[in-house]
Amino acid sequence: MPTISPLSGMAEPPVSVMFAVTSSWLIPLAVAIRSLCVHSDPRRNYELHIVHHGLEEEQMKELGKAVSSYPRVSLGFCRLPERLLRILQHRDCGRFSPLTYGRLLAAALFPRHDRVVYLDVDVLLNGDVAELYDADLHGAPIGAVRDCAVLQSISTGRLPDHLEYISGMGVTNPRLYCNTGVMVMDLVQMREQETEDRLLRLLEAHPDSFPYVDQDIINIVFHGRIAPLPLRWNYHFQFELHHAGMADLISGTEFEEAPALFESRSWKLFHLVGDYKPWLPPDMEKIYHRLYLGPLVAPCPANSGFPQGAAPPAIDVMFAVTSAWTVCLAVTLHSLARHSNPERNYRLWVVHDGLEEENMQELDKAVSGYPNAALQFMTIPGKLEQMLRRRDVKRFSALAYARLLAPSLFPRHSRIVYLDADTVLYADVAELYDTDLCGAAVGAVRDTAVLSSLVAGYPRRQLRKLQPLGLHDPFHYFNSGVLVLDLDRMREEDAEVRLLHVIEEHNELLEHPDQDALNIVFHRQIFPLPVEWNYHFQFELGKNGLEESCAGTEFAGVSNIHATCSWKLFHMIGSKKPWLFPEKSEEYIVSAAVWWKPAMETASLRPHLSQLLEEFTQWTRRQLRHNQWHLPFSFGNGFRKRKARINLLKRLLRVFEGV
Repeated sequence: MPTISPLSGMAEPPVSVMFAVTSSWLIPLAVAIRSLCVHSDPRRNYELHIVHHGLEEEQMKELGKAVSSYPRVSLGFCRLPERLLRILQHRDCGRFSPLTYGRLLAAALFPRHDRVVYLDVDVLLNGDVAELYDADLHGAPIGAVRDCAVLQSISTGRLPDHLEYISGMGVTNPRLYCNTGVMVMDLVQMREQETEDRLLRLLEAHPDSFPYVDQDIINIVFHGRIAPLPLRWNYHFQFELHHAGMADLISGTEFEEAPALFESRSWKLFHLVGDYKPWLPPDMEKIYHRLYLGPLVAPCPANSGFPQGAAPPAIDVMFAVTSAWTVCLAVTLHSLARHSNPERNYRLWVVHDGLEEENMQELDKAVSGYPNAALQFMTIPGKLEQMLRRRDVKRFSALAYARLLAPSLFPRHSRIVYLDADTVLYADVAELYDTDLCGAAVGAVRDTAVLSSLVAGYPRRQLRKLQPLGLHDPFHYFNSGVLVLDLDRMREEDAEVRLLHVIEEHNELLEHPDQDALNIVFHRQIFPLPVEWNYHFQFELGKNGLEESCAGTEFAGVSNIHATCSWKLFHMIGSKKPWLFPEKSEEYIVSAAVWWKPAMETASLRPHLSQLLEEFTQWTRRQLRHNQWHLPFSFGNGFRKRKARINLLKRLLRVFEGV
């Protein structure tokens, strides 16, 4: 089976995707495109090619709206060339329009492309199509998923009629028959093997012989040379699963995971095969309406992972900010909403100490395009402020302890996710909210100080200071910027009182009071979350012995996560924040490289940030020219420092100019 993995060691090519459509299919095409965009990688470019035969300008504009919020996704329109139309007209194509055969002509339609993904219009994506585009086909000209007709033949013990027919035309093993509604096409190989002419010759010879003309022809011409893709990338087996004893029949076959994919709805692409389409007048007995009507209203795919018939709970997420953090929080909120599941509701709670109405409006705009995300603002109740005043918590405002007071702030809630405002999400926070904490009151990711200690071979001073206070094992120390809190369990354990007692008693000894208190009170009782859900290890990556030190620990993948940008949440720890004035430091450059692109995708901030980015860019250019001019007059250690500064400024300029 092909390996589905991102390319590495080179700049990733744009993801080319092809659709072929008539005007009567515009609604499902817009939904398919939207679902593709929602799951696209914001660091990758996507080129969507719409092959048509006479769409109106107004119709093209309507389709363009589906990608308007995604600057990395471009939409192009391509008519079937007259030359190809003449070929098809001279070859009696029978009952199908020329567009039906668009996929057969991909190599000629896109002469400058090496590869393209073809998608039928009646699909919904629930994963990044780049994963499909990057599939290793192991030398095959085409990659596709086995057809449901093969599953039907397993369940009934006999071949469907059309498989019986084409088995006499070169398809010696009908079990290899694939569905061509989703294909990865190696166009270079197809040109070298002159497959287009062979496909058209077969079409001319048998114009009315095949029930599924283009699909049957592709299976005949490429029989035995189609790389099988995973079922989840063209899930269309839903009508075969009710057969008695199906689980036993498909055990050990490539269809073995089909029932589990259906129950968990964990497909990456759902294909609405058959004649009953949910945008047509409803036939309520058909399963499609349950699966598809939600995305038509808010056109994004879904993957709730909850049993059918059970309403998944709303996702509660908590932030705590002052007005100085409004811009940063807006970017975080937009990244969260953008990756949300449209079939679930998200309640986003902003705890503050006096935000202005204007600040609240700006934050509201960040999620205004997502009807399933509701923003709520709240201040810390007076009684909790009084409790904090009675306890000597000194250096920090009440907001610094909001996460510790979550059980009292949200007395009717059983669970909540807490996020620092200096985070950017690249995945659905529902995955974090739904985490099984295995009875723990808190879920968190181990802190970068633990990784630093592993590399050094001994606990860092920050952790050693906490050992006498109850952190007996310093390697069980977690970062509190991303938390899953079981509020019921925290109430049962009287956690608030215990946490505030630690802060009051040891205030001067705690470098990070809220984080240190959590780790002391819940020592060895915090459930470890995957590192990609609070990726903040970027400053440890250049250290010698990192790989050896991390082997066998949850940090074993941090270097690969950084190299592939495959974190699910990036946390910009430290004082060098990318929305503040630029600094000539590694810390600032790393954070800026991650933050600025999603920031500019937050439409409500774009006018302000565009001006800010221009100022930052001009400042960096001036600094670079200044240091370059003085370099020839610098000597010894001064020369080395200035050269290092120039290299940092060049990298920073590339970040700003690349946004």
